[in-house]
Amino acid sequence: MTIYLQKIYFQNWKCYLAQEIELNLNTDKNIFVFYGQNGAGKTSIQEGILWCLYGSDAVPLEKIAEYFNRVNLKCNPELELSVRLTATFEQDGISQPDVQERIESIIPRACREFFFFDGKKIEEYAKLTHTDETRKAIERTLGVPEIRNLRDDAEGTLKKFEKKIKDAAKNKKELQAVTAELTTLKQEIYTKKGQLQKFREELQQEKKFLEDTELRATQIEDLNNKLKEIEVEQRKKTDWENQFKSLDTEIKQVLTEAPIYMLSELVREVADDIQSKTVSKTRISVSVNLLKELINNNICVCGRCLDNNAYLYIQQQIESLEQVEQISKEAIELQDIYTDLKELSRYQTPDLDKLLLQRDRLIEDIEEVQQVINRKQKETEGFDRQEAKEIWEKIGKLKENIRNQKTRIQRIEKEIESLQQQENQLKRQREQLASQDQLTATLNKQLTMADGLKQAADELIDWYIDNCRQKIEQYTSEIHRRVTNKPDEYIGVQVKQDYTLGIKNVNDDILSPENISAGEKEALAFAFIASLNLASGKAAPLMMDTPFGHLDTTHQKNIVNSLPQIPSQVLVLATDRDLPDYLLQDLRPHVAQIHRIKRLEGSEDASVVEVEE
Repeated sequence: MTIYLQKIYFQNWKCYLAQEIELNLNTDKNIFVFYGQNGAGKTSIQEGILWCLYGSDAVPLEKIAEYFNRVNLKCNPELELSVRLTATFEQDGISQPDVQERIESIIPRACREFFFFDGKKIEEYAKLTHTDETRKAIERTLGVPEIRNLRDDAEGTLKKFEKKIKDAAKNKKELQAVTAELTTLKQEIYTKKGQLQKFREELQQEKKFLEDTELRATQIEDLNNKLKEIEVEQRKKTDWENQFKSLDTEIKQVLTEAPIYMLSELVREVADDIQSKTVSKTRISVSVNLLKELINNNICVCGRCLDNNAYLYIQQQIESLEQVEQISKEAIELQDIYTDLKELSRYQTPDLDKLLLQRDRLIEDIEEVQQVINRKQKETEGFDRQEAKEIWEKIGKLKENIRNQKTRIQRIEKEIESLQQQENQLKRQREQLASQDQLTATLNKQLTMADGLKQAADELIDWYIDNCRQKIEQYTSEIHRRVTNKPDEYIGVQVKQDYTLGIKNVNDDILSPENISAGEKEALAFAFIASLNLASGKAAPLMMDTPFGHLDTTHQKNIVNSLPQIPSQVLVLATDRDLPDYLLQDLRPHVAQIHRIKRLEGSEDASVVEVEE
């Protein structure tokens, strides 16, 4: 069954004074686009439809004056308003009763966000499936209550025949005793099944707690690893700071000795000059010693004795040379200076540019590592080391609780099985005793049929709910693969028993919607909404207001391309920024109509909707 919006009429509703919107259904195209700038009245259209369907649940009574006759109220604030909501439901031109129940069966109010949704809030819809009210509403959308009604009818019929056979057995003590025992046994089985259901729900809750705790443990482990990384970065920073101090000291020393490096050529020249002077003075000293030796020996180097004139000449030369030799101490000092200058001249001039570059790099490295430390410290802010110690103990207790709960379930399942065997035995006894009388025999056959119908209804409910869940999971996975921007990373969607969602990745891990980006939540919620529409078999209208709140261009394009594949009427309320021309061109082959919402000139609070030709 496909449900269409055919005509919408507004009179004195928010910014619409008298507006009729007729949707062209004489086409195989399923998409209707409503363009309007911010504040033009797009959301007012959706709010009007919701008020017609759900009344005060959509628009609170205390705010109703803000929705009707706004223009007149501005002129006359004392104006009294009277508003009445009348809903009619016709089938084949004939009015039908229980209109609200029929609306509720088609689009339950607890699920209305799945059919009339706001793109700015769509990321929240992935969380809505956690509530019991929403779970029940989803099941109403899927038609589960109708099957439960069948089970309830069968149970009512069963109780009726049980009463009849009990009344018929009043004069048959043995049959009466078996019937009474069977009634008691059924009550015990019913109680045990209630306990079993409670234990199973508790088990699911424990598993959910374990899943959340393990997720928290993973987060804590990540935080703990980040703290260790901070310690590594701190050590790295300290090492670099020490290198910086050493390098800075070296640079200061180089700058202090810079004059030496700058005068190195002059130093070499001075050293060479001093060396030449030192050599001359050394030679003079040697000459004085030789002359003194000649005088003392009184023999010339040629072997003849010195005459008086030669002696006097040599003596004069000695005195002259000794005067020069008086500066021999200075020569020694010059030699020391020469040695020092020579040492300085051999000193290698440091590469100051290289040292400065190394220092600059160290400064950059220290700043970068400090940024990393600051970021990781912010990420680990509030980290409780005590929680890190206790989390694994908590996980151990939860696992122990799950094992104990499974043991309880197995025990009570065996008890139920044993009781059911006793029940079957008593039923056979009752059948034998009832066969002795035509009335009780007939009642027993009817009772057996009613009992079989109830059991079949129970099995049908379990099968139908699981089948619907599997359908939703299949459709959600297929649609999500089409719209996600990570098709190589995400391989499917898991829909759990309570309709909570998880994303399967290539590593077969299940990711919680809480741990994905806002845009990815929108894509997941859209896939679930569309799959619910498909699985319900009703194909109710899908109205999307500002549909691409946090989506990147890949998500936007993928969702636009998937809209024509939804087997229902799709109404898109958007600005030109939400649905730019390049996206509209992709969508246009499937667009039935484009409506433009415009503000009326000369009016501060009035709009009209016009169909684009």
